[in-house]
Amino acid sequence: MSVRRWGSRDSFRQPLLAATNEIETMPERMAKTPGTEQIRETVGSGPFRFLPDQWVSGVSAAYERFDGYVPRQESPSFLAGGKAANVQRVEWVVQPDPVTAAAALRTGEVNWLEVPLIDLCPMLRQSPGAQVAVNDPFGWPLVLALNHTQPPFNNPKLRRALLPAIDQKTFLASVIGDQTDLGRAPSGYFIESQQMSSHAGLDVLSGTRDDAMAARLVREPGYAGEKVVMLAPTYWPVYMQIQRRPRAGEGERQEPWAATVQYDAAPEEGSACAA
Repeated sequence: MSVRRWGSRDSFRQPLLAATNEIETMPERMAKTPGTEQIRETVGSGPFRFLPDQWVSGVSAAYERFDGYVPRQESPSFLAGGKAANVQRVEWVVQPDPVTAAAALRTGEVNWLEVPLIDLCPMLRQSPGAQVAVNDPFGWPLVLALNHTQPPFNNPKLRRALLPAIDQKTFLASVIGDQTDLGRAPSGYFIESQQMSSHAGLDVLSGTRDDAMAARLVREPGYAGEKVVMLAPTYWPVYMQIQRRPRAGEGERQEPWAATVQYDAAPEEGSACAA
């Protein structure tokens, strides 16, 4: 990762770029590649090596065990600890349709599904040989990111005006339904289960929701009726499950992630909310 490359294209990360000298976790020659150019070299640094000659963009990627890698003599812990390679080869198959991906798991065409469509979890739990488990206790946080570079959300008063209307539990329920063991709310800046997580100051999001107050706060800063678009990235199934009813001056659009992050540089598109 290069904060310099990242921040040059993503306005939400530019304040971080301004506050740091440089943060890189890639070879310097790659980190110095302009953010507008694609990095065309892939280098592995762990127990598996990427096989570029077997890569088909948008279809599949293959990795082979690297016999020259010597793992640390300790138990693995997410990105830390020893990493033992117990198989010779790993194939990563791209399947955008979550129903087809779940069917492939049930028939044994694939061995693992990273994030199944939550609506299909009850069926997968009943499938012979399949196990549904939460492997990451931190989960996948749902984030509502406001495009603060364009009207109306370049006005901090209008950003604060949304707070009485945002309902974390409703957003969460739209994804997990009655499978309440798969989600937690309320949640603050630090994700639930992290040592630094806290509910202090979360009253603004966890208290009684008040749409009337939100509407009044919107009028006070002088909202001029600018268009607001809710963008739902299609690259992750849980985002595609979020249902909402557009209000006056609002719309909803599902876009690939690459298209979503480009809207902050397109003033003619109005303000975008990316979930």
